[in-house]
Amino acid sequence: MSEANTSNQNVHPADKRGVITHTFGFIFRIIGVLLFSAFISILVEWAGMAWWHSDEYQGYQHAKQMFHTEMGYLNSSVEGGAIESAAAIKANEYVKATINFVLIDSGFAGWIKQSYVVMPNDNDVVAFLKGIQSNIYDYLIAMLYTLMTFTVRVSILVLSLPLFLVFGIIGFVDGLMQRDIRRFTGEHESSFVYHIAKGFAVPFIVMSWIFYLAMPVSVHPNWIVTPFAALFAYAVYIATSKFKKYL
Repeated sequence: MSEANTSNQNVHPADKRGVITHTFGFIFRIIGVLLFSAFISILVEWAGMAWWHSDEYQGYQHAKQMFHTEMGYLNSSVEGGAIESAAAIKANEYVKATINFVLIDSGFAGWIKQSYVVMPNDNDVVAFLKGIQSNIYDYLIAMLYTLMTFTVRVSILVLSLPLFLVFGIIGFVDGLMQRDIRRFTGEHESSFVYHIAKGFAVPFIVMSWIFYLAMPVSVHPNWIVTPFAALFAYAVYIATSKFKKYL
């Protein structure tokens, strides 16, 4: 009886959660990563507007150019067959529908463009607030374009998930082969390396999302996704090759 109580006390509370709790926790973590990345991308764009964007990209022009470039990447994936065309076409449609619904059809973009105009019947307080808004107008429009760029990048990353799956399968199979070779040749096992590599696998995927979503410049997604997919595959390979227990 005492041994059973001791074993129950050693169980971490997170291990007692059910499937539904784990699922919601996973969803909230994804939402947290997306919100954090969107916030960082807006701050980086604003910092660039204030300090290091060239005269060619004055105001919100840099954010506007980034949006059109990222849309070009998404459209090229549809036209060039770089990824599954049906999924890419659907993603393209969903991105445009989301942008139109959230920013255009809702009137939010129009409100930003018109709300800083001082009307004859505005009192002094309203006129003062609109004067402040006129000074930050470019920053607000840049925020809109940054959020639209963020939406496009999220769709591109979702479409890139099969790449991580393929790389992960390759790393897993290669790791199994290396594990069998290690067992047959009597080489040393290392649970420490296994746990370290296992802990790095998922963060490589998360890092690719945060890094790409918060980038202040437009870079083809292949240059971002492929290296992180390779790192993910390497982590899976190391974890599998160092796995000690029998499968």
